[in-house]
Order: sequence, then C-alpha cells, then structure tokens
Amino acid sequence: MRLHFSIAFAAVGGALLAQLPFDLDAGFRTDIDRVYVSSVLPLTNGQLLVSGQMRFPDESGYEGLARLNTDGSRDTSFPVNQFGGGRLTSWNGKIYVSGGQVVERLLLNGMSDPSWTHMNTFPLFTSGQGGDYHVFPDGRLLFTGSHGVQDPVHGFNGQYSLVWFSNTGWLDTTRIHRQTNGAIYRIAQLNNGQFYCGGAFTEYEGNPAVGLVRIQPDGSYDPSFQTSITWGDPVVIKPLADGRLMAAGLMKFQGSSDTLRLVRFMPDGSLDPTFNNHLDPERDYTNNPTYLIASILEMDPDRFIITGGFNLIDGDPHGHIAMIDSTGHLVDVAFQGTGAGTFLYQNYNQTSISGIMPTNDGTDDYWIWGSYHGYDDGTTDDTLQRMVSRLHGLSVGVEEPKLSADGSLRFLPNPSTGQFTLHNPRLAKNITVYTSTGQQVWQGTGNTIDLTEQPPGVYTAVVATEHGRQAVRLVVVR
Repeated sequence: MRLHFSIAFAAVGGALLAQLPFDLDAGFRTDIDRVYVSSVLPLTNGQLLVSGQMRFPDESGYEGLARLNTDGSRDTSFPVNQFGGGRLTSWNGKIYVSGGQVVERLLLNGMSDPSWTHMNTFPLFTSGQGGDYHVFPDGRLLFTGSHGVQDPVHGFNGQYSLVWFSNTGWLDTTRIHRQTNGAIYRIAQLNNGQFYCGGAFTEYEGNPAVGLVRIQPDGSYDPSFQTSITWGDPVVIKPLADGRLMAAGLMKFQGSSDTLRLVRFMPDGSLDPTFNNHLDPERDYTNNPTYLIASILEMDPDRFIITGGFNLIDGDPHGHIAMIDSTGHLVDVAFQGTGAGTFLYQNYNQTSISGIMPTNDGTDDYWIWGSYHGYDDGTTDDTLQRMVSRLHGLSVGVEEPKLSADGSLRFLPNPSTGQFTLHNPRLAKNITVYTSTGQQVWQGTGNTIDLTEQPPGVYTAVVATEHGRQAVRLVVVR
C-alpha cells in the first residue's frame, strides 16, 4: 500500500513546490522483535540480507545474519547464522560481513566461502578490538581496530590499527601495517584513493591526529590535512565529491568549549565557515546515547539525510531522521511524522535509525533500519514496523529552478588563475568568497569572481539566490 501526501508553500521571490518525503510502505513488515539491525544489503532478486543482533518469534537466542523476503517475512531457507552483526558488503557474488573482532566472507546462500580463511587461522595475526573495513575491487581487505601482528621477519610486532589482508583472508605480508596510539573504528575512501580514518587516537604513526586523519592509499600519513579537534571521536565520516568532509559524533575544537555533533571540514582540515557546525541533535528521554547521529546520506550537493538516536533537533521534534541542506540547516518540510517508535529493552527505552540507503531495484524507494518498534511518516502511523522499513518518494523534495542549463551550479573555468564566471547567473543575488580559514576575501553582485590577487589555494564561494537560498561551491586558484 502506498500513501502519498503533498504540500505547497511560498518562498521569498517565488513559489516552491514540495512533496512530503517520505511515505511508508506498510506492505513491508519484519517480525524481528529485538534488538537491532545494523546493516542491510539488497539482493538482485528483491530479497534483503540483514545483519545485527536479531531475535525472531519463537526463538530464545539471537542471530547475526538473516535473509528477508520482499514483504519483510523471514526466508526460512537461509541457514540460522550466529555470525554477523556488523556491516555487509557485496563483492563478486559473495558477501563480506563483520562480526565482533573479525571479518568473514560468505556465499550468497549464507554458508562460509571455502576460499576465505578465518583471520585468526593465520599465525601472524591475532584479532583484538574490531573496527571497520574496506574491500578493494580485487577482494583484498583493509581492516581497522586494534589488532596484534607478530611478523618480525617483515618488521611488525605489536598492536596495529590498519591491517592488510589478501583476498584469501591471509595476512598480506607485502603491505605496511599502520599504528595509532588507540584504535581506528571507521574508514572511508576518497575518489583519489586516499582514506579518512576516525577513532579513539591522538597520534597516527607518531604524527598528531586527534580522532581524525587522512592517509595516502598505502596508509602513509597525509600532513596536508590538519584539524583543530582537541577531544572527541567522529563516529560518522562522509567524504564529499568537492573535497570537503562531513563528520558526526562528539568533537571539541581548539578555542571553543562547545561540543559539536555535526561538522563539515575543508580539504585542509579546517572547519567550513559556510556550514552550520552547531546543529544540535538531542534525545529528551532515558538512555540518552552519546552519539546521536549514526549516518549521513548525500541525496545531491544540496540535500543530506541524517539518521540516529535523536528525537529533537534544535529543540524541534524530529524522530531519528531528518534532512539538512548544503549549509547545515534543517529542511523542515521533510519527515513530518514522529518517525521511529520506542520499545523497552533491559529497562531502557530503545530507539534509533542506524542508516538509510536506496533499495536499488529500479524504484525511488529507500531502506531504513535500526532499533525501533513502529514508524510514523506523518500520514500513516504503523505500529507494526520492526527494525527495517521501506520508504517511498525519496526522489522528491524541495526544488528550485535550475541554476544552469545542465542542472548544476558551476563556476568556469575551475581551476583558474583567479577569474571565475557563474553559469547561469540569472538566479544569483550575491556571491561571497572565503578562504579555508573563514576569511572573507571577495564579495559582489555580478556573475564573476576576481581572485587574481589571492594566493593559490581552495576557496569557498557562497551564492545567495533570489529565492533566499544558498548554494556553496569550491573554486581553485592555481
């Protein structure tokens, strides 16, 4: 059953049309009773793999991995699988899944891949504190956390936060394993092959790096990325196509006593002055989690969806899912309902949405998952939703006339020696340009930017449109 609801509203300078994202597919329901789903993986036949700590009806124990039918019911032909609980990744018709301290590779039928060797079988590696992982196109694995490597022949003996494995599960003795003075809990690759790593550490291979570091493809330290974080742990790291980085968690910065939960970094590691780095997600009931934002999904350069354990943002109700624009401010027309519902687990109210992703089945639908009972989209309050839900209508939302013929706001040429032209300038009201440290260096109402007197580097151009909105783009002076 699909339920749709649309609204229209007026904005400064013209009318904008919006449809209420996102309506719930009440025809999809799981019978997972508790405790959580941490990752989902859509299959080509429309079924869904789910990983977490899951209890199904008539079971006293918990499963780490299961397969759901297209209506959300459990596929009982899939084997009962205790292993799992962490992130799922598809590779070459097989599945990588993390479970506690190691990563395994499974066949699509849920059985172990016989060509993959359990990590702890290799005598040179001892799993310790598990973290995140990255799968390369050839099946090799980069595993984070804090693990023991005893390979004195190749110069490794101690605890390592980045450990390389071959595509058969053996320790890769041809690579340089990397150390921090703590643990790396998450990793994300950039388009150029570099990685961002986040976790509980203050040094990376002896170099200063509090909680966040950028490394080269081989794992070596990149000194050109330096943040002013003095304390904290970014639990979500989201590289953006323009070179900036969004991060969520708990972070304090030099010169400020505020604890920030969602920020955007410039390519050099400084805080982006054009972003609302003080968005305030909260949870006003018991069992207040430390980390309130669990995922960031980029819809397009101007819209992002955040999910997590919050039920308030800046004091307004937002049930564990919300949309923000490119400046870090709420898009209030999105997610009008109360969102995910609570349930009691071990004497605590449990609720969170851990993530959101496309269904990848040719529709504009998306999966959400986490730890909740019931979901209210603003039109339908389905109290029977459990841990995984399907939403319609995510391709629509607030839209204003396009800023150029091909649907993108562009400065050309970019890079340049300092002269940039905005295409198409008909909606521009004014343009302000900042350095990476937030210093304003240019402002004007025309369609050109003149930075010829500025030193080479990356600059942020903020374009205010006649509709009262802002768009942000990077320009590079050579």
